[in-house]
Amino acid sequence: MLVKLIRFAADSQQLEIFGTAETRVASVERWVSEWGLSSEQKIELWGLFFDAHADDSTAVYGYALKYLDLYDDSADITAQPLNKRLVQSVLLTICSPSLFQCDELAQLSIIKKLESGEHAQLHKLLHILAHKTYAEYLAFQASKEGAALMAKHGVEHESCSKKMRLLTLVSLGQDNKELPYDTISDALKISGDEVETWVMEAIGCGLMTAKMDQVGLKVHVGVCIERDFGAAQWKRLHTSLGDWRDSIRGLLSVIQGSRPAATPA
Repeated sequence: MLVKLIRFAADSQQLEIFGTAETRVASVERWVSEWGLSSEQKIELWGLFFDAHADDSTAVYGYALKYLDLYDDSADITAQPLNKRLVQSVLLTICSPSLFQCDELAQLSIIKKLESGEHAQLHKLLHILAHKTYAEYLAFQASKEGAALMAKHGVEHESCSKKMRLLTLVSLGQDNKELPYDTISDALKISGDEVETWVMEAIGCGLMTAKMDQVGLKVHVGVCIERDFGAAQWKRLHTSLGDWRDSIRGLLSVIQGSRPAATPA
């Protein structure tokens, strides 16, 4: 009955009966937990919600993670509807103007199986968005295989180019908190006059916080999003927490030192 209701709601565009877009994932998780669904039932349920939100790249990404994580390495990725949803998940992630962190999807075992076979180039482009730089994207786009892949699936170079420039700027900010304009200009393949525009764009997209030194021609980076989270990111987090701890200790020491001495009774 629930499956029929979901299909009807999706076809008639009445998904709000299952709550807001933000609460629907929690509802499905509750049903899965409370009803003790089988693996096949879980796949069917998450797959239905994936299909129902196909026009919303942000929502689809969340459902894709839930749905695709149900498959292990033994799954046949050529079978339908899995194959269609796999390709759709990757394409929506690549083409979305608002999805910048895709490492979690790229790390799923079922996604890694795309690395060999007919979707190898699609997997390669996802990997570039998850971890690589603008220069590596340009090399992919200029290759015969990459250009064919983008043409086949209608992936727009201009959209990907903008996304990769912003992600490259994030990677630069993660590696160095003080970025000369020339460094940014070289990495993003832009003129020096465009640097501040791209930094403002990254700030506006919530990818980083930064201040620009127009006299010294440097960008002072505050905080950047993490494109992925591995050993290097744990090390960076450990260092940041250590710096924060030391700053707090120094502040407490100053406060304690500024207190007036107690007057003898």
